[in-house]
Amino acid sequence: MDDVVVYLQHMANKPIIVYAVGFVVAFFESFAFVGELVPGSVVAVGIGALCFMGYGNVGIAILLSSTGAVLADFASFYLGKKSTEVALFGRLEKKYKKAFKKGEDFFKKYGGISVFVGRFVGPLRPIVPYVAGSMKMNFAVFSVFAVISGILWGIWYVGLGYLFAQNLDKIKQFSIWLEVSIAIGVLLFVVLRRLKHD
Repeated sequence: MDDVVVYLQHMANKPIIVYAVGFVVAFFESFAFVGELVPGSVVAVGIGALCFMGYGNVGIAILLSSTGAVLADFASFYLGKKSTEVALFGRLEKKYKKAFKKGEDFFKKYGGISVFVGRFVGPLRPIVPYVAGSMKMNFAVFSVFAVISGILWGIWYVGLGYLFAQNLDKIKQFSIWLEVSIAIGVLLFVVLRRLKHD
């Protein structure tokens, strides 16, 4: 997470770069199959932290990250609808057979709500919208779940990074207190153990 923040800081001479990275990464993390390889949630947390440090506005970052995620869901849904018509999609389904099967089983078991829940389950995020399209889910119902979950995803991850950075001093103080407490606990354990054997 620290490496991501440092990397993004180098890119963040202008807030527009932070917003663009948030949008693009959120899009590709949620995009069919490609999302299996993109650590979007980690980057979204980093974007939130950068916003707290003054590299952008957290509201705009949440809006653009959420928009990227929702647009990827719509694109994945559309590709899923066309999956029987394009040979490439069949090959991708075979290549990612395990992930696709999990997404399919999840969708069959939970129906429309799987689009919402899948957003917050890493391996399912880029697969469920595609599966929903391939299974001809009603687009209006899909849209409701996709938009609500996309907005909540942006608020959660970008907001988490913002709050984390905001409370970093408290977290550091807590970690120091925790380390001291553990050291005292270990010391007491050693002393009591020796007293017991003496």
